Amino acid sequence: MHSNGMFNDRWNQLEHFAWRKGNSLVYVAVLRIFQQTSEKVSVRSLAKCVGDSIASAGYRLFKTEIRPYWKNPEYFEIVLELETDKYNNGFDSALSMLGTGWLRPRPYEAIWNFVEGATFIDKYVRWVHFQHLEWACQYFDASNRLTSQDWG
Repeated sequence: MHSNGMFNDRWNQLEHFAWRKGNSLVYVAVLRIFQQTSEKVSVRSLAKCVGDSIASAGYRLFKTEIRPYWKNPEYFEIVLELETDKYNNGFDSALSMLGTGWLRPRPYEAIWNFVEGATFIDKYVRWVHFQHLEWACQYFDASNRLTSQDWG
């Protein structure tokens, strides 16, 4: 896999950012959630709740990782790897289902912070990053991956 200093190890572990399924494209998205709790049961419950919530926006969960956050022992990190074929409208729908007060630095990327006026479906969540990974495809040219030319 090509490494240009832009990707950290987390992104390098994802093998496919988009692929063809029949006549449509399937896109990969990653949702990272940081919850302040000491109970792993609570974290698992949140991961399931988020996955169930955004399913109606067209996202399918294909991998979940839960681990203590190395920077802060009071937090757990949840990483949900998702796929969707509802690229254009599913992202905004998913955001509205999860909370309010999202920052949008780029199309198909959103950041949520625990600040006054922002809401999230779990009151113990402190930070969220949700992103489609299509921007990474321009750096790959393999038979099972799409290049930036495929995005139209």
